[in-house]
Amino acid sequence: MKAEDPSAEKKIDLIDKHFRICNDMYLMSVSPKIDERFERLVTEPNVARHAIEVLKSKYRKSEVLDAWTPLDIALFIAGITRFGREWESVKSIIPHKSAPELSQFYYTVWKGSRMYHHWKRNRKQRGLE
Repeated sequence: MKAEDPSAEKKIDLIDKHFRICNDMYLMSVSPKIDERFERLVTEPNVARHAIEVLKSKYRKSEVLDAWTPLDIALFIAGITRFGREWESVKSIIPHKSAPELSQFYYTVWKGSRMYHHWKRNRKQRGLE
């Protein structure tokens, strides 16, 4: 049996941190109430800064995630939560992204995250899968 690649786990952790930061940043801009998670991003900026610095390092090769802003990711999460993998419907929420771009993001980034597994489990519990 092959051992898990530690760099793959590190990459998943970084993507998850990025997703959480994007989601938190978006919610901070639309919600007047700031809970403990958002407060930590404000009071401890190094938490957010470190994850973003690693993701934006000039030494890292370009990836699909680079073309997605925090707002795009938050809208993707909202769209996929509402419509599932109906790309044309999700596209109505993110009109500047094409259906192939949404699909590519889903399969190369989203499916490798822990948030995906949470989303999938919730869909199964609601009888949508």
